[in-house]
Amino acid sequence: MSEDLLKLKDPAIEEAVTGSKTKKESGEQIKMYVLWTMVALLGLYFIRALRGPSIWDRLLAMNLIATKIIVIIIAYASVEDSAFLIDFAIIYALSGFIGTVFIALFLSERRLGKRRAGNGNNQRENDK
Repeated sequence: MSEDLLKLKDPAIEEAVTGSKTKKESGEQIKMYVLWTMVALLGLYFIRALRGPSIWDRLLAMNLIATKIIVIIIAYASVEDSAFLIDFAIIYALSGFIGTVFIALFLSERRLGKRRAGNGNNQRENDK
């Protein structure tokens, strides 16, 4: 009788009879575990961004948050079988990279400006 039930090819019946899941279902479960793990890590990075002792730690945490959001978008696109979400992930990655570079340049220029002002020298004297 169990052989007749297996011939129906219904995944729920097959799992109930044999006790095993299909490869597709187990793959989707793994993707969902990865997705929820990334969400948990995202929460830890938010804490790091808020509590970071220096601005560079906060910048690194924000970069990690952007990276995890990209991974979450790609994992969700894989679970839902939607390729158009990968385009959004690429655009988000590019904007995150450009934003990180500009913030790092701004912070380094601000730091150099403080050094120049602290020396008591004029900007024109430093350019000579």
